[in-house]
Amino acid sequence: MLAIGLLWVGCQHKSIAIHRENGWYPVTGDSNDSLSLEPIVTTKDFSVLRLDSDAFGKYVIFGQIHPYYMNLWAEETEKAIGKQIAFVFNDSIITSPQVNAKIESGAFVITSSSDKKLPQLYKQIIENKLYSCGITYRNGYILNKKGEIIGNYSNGYIYDTKNDIKYYYSN
Repeated sequence: MLAIGLLWVGCQHKSIAIHRENGWYPVTGDSNDSLSLEPIVTTKDFSVLRLDSDAFGKYVIFGQIHPYYMNLWAEETEKAIGKQIAFVFNDSIITSPQVNAKIESGAFVITSSSDKKLPQLYKQIIENKLYSCGITYRNGYILNKKGEIIGNYSNGYIYDTKNDIKYYYSN
């Protein structure tokens, strides 16, 4: 929870001229393109995502970086203290919080003044993550590369074909 308080969030939903992979980017301040070309981490590097609400009842997405990338996240957030980083999805800046401290826990939060759009964004991030692992998500079902149903997804949980919980959304 402490790491979440370390980010001050402003939502822009600003379209980007150059295609970028979905993920977190340093904001450079360059007048031509204010984002680094290289991400700090991508959505493929997320290990946990959870849609929830904040103290004001607004939707937020809480996340965790995969442990393999935690040191990188900590180093990059330390470099960004007093500056902004941006979460980019489908070539749009979703949020660009100011970093107030090094985030060693790997935690992050995605907020938006258009918080009603966050449940759909949450679903899209998960579908994107599953697809990057060679898994397809369609109508609540998880399909392997052959198109066979191997489970389903609901409320942050991945179930097998017997409806036993296999994972909370995680790597």
